[in-house]
Order: sequence, then structure tokens, then C-alpha cells
Amino acid sequence: MKVVQINTFPHKATGNIMLNLQKVMTANHIDSYVIWGRGRKPENDHEYKIQDKIGIYFHVLYSRILDKNGFASWQATKKLILLLSQIKPDVVHLHNIHGYYINIEMFFSYLRNNKIKIVWTLHDCWPLTGHCVYFDDIGCNKWITGCSSCMQLKTYPKSLFSDNSLWNWKKKKELFQGLDINVVCVSHWLSRIVEKSFLGDYHISIIPNGINLEKFHPIKSNLRERLQLNNKYI
Repeated sequence: MKVVQINTFPHKATGNIMLNLQKVMTANHIDSYVIWGRGRKPENDHEYKIQDKIGIYFHVLYSRILDKNGFASWQATKKLILLLSQIKPDVVHLHNIHGYYINIEMFFSYLRNNKIKIVWTLHDCWPLTGHCVYFDDIGCNKWITGCSSCMQLKTYPKSLFSDNSLWNWKKKKELFQGLDINVVCVSHWLSRIVEKSFLGDYHISIIPNGINLEKFHPIKSNLRERLQLNNKYI
């Protein structure tokens, strides 16, 4: 089986998750590849970078002016599609697809036309909103029925002039529905959000992010005894 993972970076939280999964799959004799938008150079023939430096700057400008994050990066997406056509994966595992490096209209049209199975690990809420990556702190529920008059245009991915949140929401709904997708959420909170969104018809699994058990593990402690002793003298 061939698996291709895609993420913005090969580092930081989501990039480390992608590369750790790559190690596990390789150790279990799965033909695994990773592709990222920008970052370090590839180190072997199963790693690829599709970075288009000029395209990234244009995508940022495109988002700042038109509020259409995810709808530029034409050249980088052509490179991505060419790589996928050469690798011919059985499964494409998506992580973060925002970050000014993929044209989601081109990319998801390719996945749809080629009937490729998709595993999509959601690390934030961007795939189901018309703009933002997180909305709980302002109590916004517009993403359920259709974003509009976005209150977070100045947050990532920042827009300085336009509010195309409704157009983005409708376009994402059109592109992301009707595919062979298994959605993976990293928390119960996020799974409850996804269930209410236009991704809610897909199978949803909850797989929390792993931790280093050598650093984080139960230890013996006399904290309870100390608290009881302190309470005795209060």
C-alpha cells in the first residue's frame, strides 16, 4: 500500500506528527511518502517539497486583499498533482492544507476525479469555516449554516480589505463533500464541532496527539499527605 502525507511544514507540531507517522509506517513496510509546502530540503526519495517562493508571497497578498486563502498557489499545486500522479498513492493523508501553499480547488478536483481515498487529520477548524482556524473564544456559530460578516478577518489568515467568508464557506462545502474521506480529530471537542459541520456526514475518529511517555508519566508523590497536613493546621 502507498500512503502520501501532506502538510504545510516538515517541522513544528503538525510536521512532527507527520514525520513520526512516516517512521512508523516505514518500519511496518508501508510505502510511505511525505510532501510539504515549505521548510527544509528533502532528505531522501520519499520526501518532497513543493515550495514556490513567489507563489507563497502572491498567495499571502491574494489572501490579504481578497480573503481567499487556499485559492492561489497554482504552480505549487501543479507540482503536487504531478507528484501524486507519479506516486499513485492508495491513500492521501492530509494534515494542514492551509498556509499559503495549496490551491484547494485544483487539489480536491484531482482527488475527486481520481477517486483517491483520503484520511484527513484536523488540527484546527479552518476546513469547515469561511475564514478562521478557531472561533470558540468569540462564541461564533456561523460556520454551522454559513459564514458571513466575519468578526475575525484580522486574525490568521488575515484579510485587510475584503470579507469573502460566505464565498469561502460555500466553496469549501462544495469541494470537501462527496469524497471518500475518513476524518480524524485530535480531541473530543473538535469531533463535536465537526459533527455539526458540513463534514459531519463522514466517519469521524478521535486520535489524540501523542506525548513522550519518557517525560510525561505518573510519579510517586506525597502531595496528598502534605495537603492533609496543611489542612490540619488551617
